[in-house]
Amino acid sequence: MKRFLSTTIFGLLITLISYAQPCTVDASCTSGICPDSITNLPVTADNVTSYSTTVTVVVPKDTTDSGFTLKYKNITLNSVSGLPPGFTYTCNPATCVFPGNAKSCIKISGNPSTAGAGTYNITAYVTAKLTHWLLGTIYVEDSVTYLRIQIDPVVICENPMGLTSTDITATAATLNWSDEGATNYKLKYRLSTSTIWTTVNTTSTSYTLTGLSVCTQYKWNVTAICPTGNFKSGTKTFNTTGCRLSDSETFVDTDEDLLMIHPNPAKENLFVNYISSYEKEQQVMIVDMNGRIMMSEMHVMFEGENNFELQINNLTPGIYLLKVFDGAGEYITKFVKE
Repeated sequence: MKRFLSTTIFGLLITLISYAQPCTVDASCTSGICPDSITNLPVTADNVTSYSTTVTVVVPKDTTDSGFTLKYKNITLNSVSGLPPGFTYTCNPATCVFPGNAKSCIKISGNPSTAGAGTYNITAYVTAKLTHWLLGTIYVEDSVTYLRIQIDPVVICENPMGLTSTDITATAATLNWSDEGATNYKLKYRLSTSTIWTTVNTTSTSYTLTGLSVCTQYKWNVTAICPTGNFKSGTKTFNTTGCRLSDSETFVDTDEDLLMIHPNPAKENLFVNYISSYEKEQQVMIVDMNGRIMMSEMHVMFEGENNFELQINNLTPGIYLLKVFDGAGEYITKFVKE
């Protein structure tokens, strides 16, 4: 019975000791410190709430200096600086005194989400205790400086906003959207009459489409690709130029209270003041006197007064018509490009 009890108690003690150990040495580490300077400590992110890693220390049996063979008694880890805020370390053995000719380990742990993003360069201050039959006991202080913890920032993306189409010609258009900090954007566009999308991947917040059809309406949207997920915008439309208006269409200036422009004549920029009856996206066009559409843009109009600017520096000098389509009708005014 006594032998049974002693065996049971011994087994329980071994179990408790193993559970109490903060870290386990890396069996594949045969010398020095693992991980080495190339591998270094694992990278984490600032949205992670728990981080834990182990550093294995292999203290050699002896070393040779100036022809003397010195035996390692132990190496003591005195302190560690440079850890991320809130991070701590524990040792196995718990005293952080690592015996010679043996493997020991250090556990580093903490909460990256409260520490914050950054590169944290760690310095470990140690004292080596060596002995020699003639020289006696020798203490050598040193530091280990190559270890670091990298906490990368995680960008929380949102749906791309501010979608605009600019520099529209008969066969090309530049599509623009807001920067949401995404690692990549997926742009999709198609003919309004088609169900087949063309997809373009880009890291920029604008993209120029070429090879488009003349006088055609296109639909497009963009998706922000982020580590936290994908975020899609709403769908917008634009119309390529090159259309010819019907010869029977009559052009008249609108009431100046609804659609006003300045300056007139204009050289590079045309400032537009427009009173809209609806809050919706409306088409703004510039047409020459031969009926050719020289510019076509979609603008989000608010009910009431709207002010926006058109770049006309690419137009050749002459007389043009500015047209605004609100879905129910159109408003037209005339201007001169110098």
